[in-house]
Order: sequence, then structure tokens, then C-alpha cells
Amino acid sequence: MCLIKLDVMEDTSIEGEHYRPRTSALEAQRIGLQVIRSAVGEKTILDKDESVMLNPVGIVDIGRISHDTSHKFVTIKGAAFGMAARYYMNRNYFVADPDAFMVTASSAKGQLSLDEAKVSIAVAVVSGGMLEIGDALPSLSSEPERLA
Repeated sequence: MCLIKLDVMEDTSIEGEHYRPRTSALEAQRIGLQVIRSAVGEKTILDKDESVMLNPVGIVDIGRISHDTSHKFVTIKGAAFGMAARYYMNRNYFVADPDAFMVTASSAKGQLSLDEAKVSIAVAVVSGGMLEIGDALPSLSSEPERLA
């Protein structure tokens, strides 16, 4: 089984000139997704990221339900609103992708307290969808309380 992540899809929903005349950006996006699905087959998992929420329904298997998270708590907190508003999409339209939760204290992109890291995990779990960790796993061995 293979997974293909289709990232930055919001750029494919910008109106403009398309190969097929009088085709809207959303129609063109669905046509493109159908071509991809046809090419890769049903056994390949398609993960849509950052697109109009419902346009890819029926074509993709996984869908991002909010914006990207990071090691900045303000970003995690902001993403939580989108996840809370769209948790019902999980398994009704696609498997919800709340983006990665963070556990380690810091990275080049910011720092999280232990409580903020716990919130990051809780927000991802509440979505009901897939869970993915956004940390370098070897770094957790040096932080046993965060590993727990």
C-alpha cells in the first residue's frame, strides 16, 4: 500500500484559465483529483491537504481538517478551532487529518511547555481521525516525562 500526500492544494482552487474552457477552479480541481485517483488506483491512499474542505470528497481517503500545527502553542490553539468545527467529517467524508501533534520541548520553530504538548495531543485525539507525531522520535528518549 502507498500513501500520496497532495499538499498546498488551495493553490489549485484559484480561478483562471483552464485547459477545458468555462471550467471553474473547483471543477478543474476535481477533474485533476479524478485523474490522479485513476492513475494510482484504489489501493493507494490519497491525503488532501489545505484544500476546499468538501470538494475532494469521494476521491481522497484522508483530509486535513484545519491548518498546519507547529511547536508554537498559538498555532496549535488556532488549529483547534478548525478541528473542533470539522470533527464530524471523520469517516463521513474521509479520515480526518488534524496534522501532527508535538511532544518535544523545542524545535527550530518554537517551544512547548509540557502542558502545551499535552493539549497538542488532546486536540489531535478529539478530531477522531489519524494521529501522527511531528517530532524526531530519537529526541524523546532524552525527555522521559514527555515520552510518557
